[in-house]
Amino acid sequence: MKVTGSLKLMAKDILRFIFWYPSRFIISFLPLRVIYMISSGAGIILYYIAGSKRKIIIEEFKRIFGNTKKRHEINKIAKESFRNMYKDRTEILLYPGLSRERVKKMTFIEGMDKLDRALLLGKGVILLIAHFGANKMVMPALGFKGYKINQIAGRPTDWGNVSGVESRMARKALELELNAEKKFPAKFIYITSNIRPAIRCLKNNEILCLAVDGGGGVKRVRVNFLGRPANLSPNFITLAKATGATILPAFVIRQPDSRHRILIEEPLILNAFYDEQKEWEYNTQTFADIFSKYFYCYPHLYAKKLLNMRLQAGRDPVPFFDDYYESFLPKEDKKYSLKEKIV
Repeated sequence: MKVTGSLKLMAKDILRFIFWYPSRFIISFLPLRVIYMISSGAGIILYYIAGSKRKIIIEEFKRIFGNTKKRHEINKIAKESFRNMYKDRTEILLYPGLSRERVKKMTFIEGMDKLDRALLLGKGVILLIAHFGANKMVMPALGFKGYKINQIAGRPTDWGNVSGVESRMARKALELELNAEKKFPAKFIYITSNIRPAIRCLKNNEILCLAVDGGGGVKRVRVNFLGRPANLSPNFITLAKATGATILPAFVIRQPDSRHRILIEEPLILNAFYDEQKEWEYNTQTFADIFSKYFYCYPHLYAKKLLNMRLQAGRDPVPFFDDYYESFLPKEDKKYSLKEKIV
C-alpha cells in the first residue's frame, strides 16, 4: 500500500513539474484557440483517469439534482466539469503574460453601466462573487479597463495548510500560483491580514471583490443553498453597512467559444433587522437564491468548488454543507458541534 501511495505521489509530482515548467513556457507562445483545445482534451482524459475525483463530483451533483436528472445527464455534466476545470487551470499559466489585448479576447462584460452608476455614489462597490467559473478573471477584465480593484482572497500557499499538501513539488506549485496571480492589475487583500485595507479601499471609492463561499473571516450563517443547508459568509453585509458601499452580485460564465462572460447584476439592497443574526441570514439567503439560478443553468462551473469542499470537509472549522458532517466525514472527524461553530 505504501509503495502504491509513493508511486501515485511521484506521478502527481511529475505532472506538476511538467505543468509548471515546460508547459508554462510553451503555452505562452500558443494561440488561445489552441490552448483551449489542448486543455479541453486534457480535461476529458482526466475525467476518465481521475476516478476518485470523478466519483465525488458525480456524488455531489446527484445530491443536488436528485431524481430530476438521469445518470447519463449527470455524467455529461461531470465530463464538462473536468473540461472546464482544466481550462481554468491552464489559464493560470497565462496570468503573468496577460495584456489588455489578450484579456479583451478572453472576456467581455455585461452590466458595466451598473458598476459605473454605483461608483458615482462615491462609497465604493462590493462585487459579490463566488467560486463559480473562472472568478479571478474579473480582476484583469476590470483592472485593464482602469478600475481600481481589490480582492479578498486566501493565498494559494495557505490552501495547502487547509487541504494538506503532499510534497515539496506540491508546495512549489502553490508558490508559483501565488506569484502568477500577483501579476494581475489588482490588489489582493489576503484573509490572514487585517480587514482594515478592505474598508479603506471602499472608502476610497474602489471595487472590492468578495466571495460569499470563500474561507475568509470566522462568521458563517446557515442558508438553504442548492436544496442543502450550507454555511456562507455574511462579511459582505458588515462591510457594506460600515462603508455604505453598493453591493453588486457578479458571475463569470464560460461561453462555448471559451471566452468568459462577466455578468454584473442589479444592486443587492440589504434588508435591515433589529436582530443582527436574522439580518445576516436574510440577506445572505438573498444572494444564495440569486446564485442558485446561475448554478442550475451552468452546474459544471461550480464542480471544482464542490470537489474542494468535499475533500477538505474534515479540516474546515465548519463544513460547507451540513450533510458532509452527517454523511461523508468519518467518525473521528466529527469533533465539533455545528451549532457551536456557526455564528
